[in-house]
Amino acid sequence: MGTIATRNSWGNIVPMKNPRKILINLKFNEEEYEKIKKGFIPSVMEEKWFVFFEENWIHWVRSWTGTEWVKAEIKKENDYYIMNEFYLEEGVSKENDEKRDAEIFESFMKVLISGLTGIYMF
Repeated sequence: MGTIATRNSWGNIVPMKNPRKILINLKFNEEEYEKIKKGFIPSVMEEKWFVFFEENWIHWVRSWTGTEWVKAEIKKENDYYIMNEFYLEEGVSKENDEKRDAEIFESFMKVLISGLTGIYMF
């Protein structure tokens, strides 16, 4: 099953200071939601993200600095779980394009759900 990431699984976490809301439309089934809730704890320096789930919010934290870059609430709707928006720390996006930022974050979520052994993106 693996270790479930919690806020306390990593060092000090620096919360977002200037989050920017970006709209997104993601839907997850029960199996995907359970994988999201496990998060991700990096085991080598090249794995750049620490991800944890807390009170219906997924948090993406830069593993090297402990700075939270992304967070999003996941809500249950009928038989699915949905994400309608996420918050991105201002200034961390290389694109500064909301549509592209949403595409990148969606790809991050797909990698997390896939259970790949390392999250090396960006």
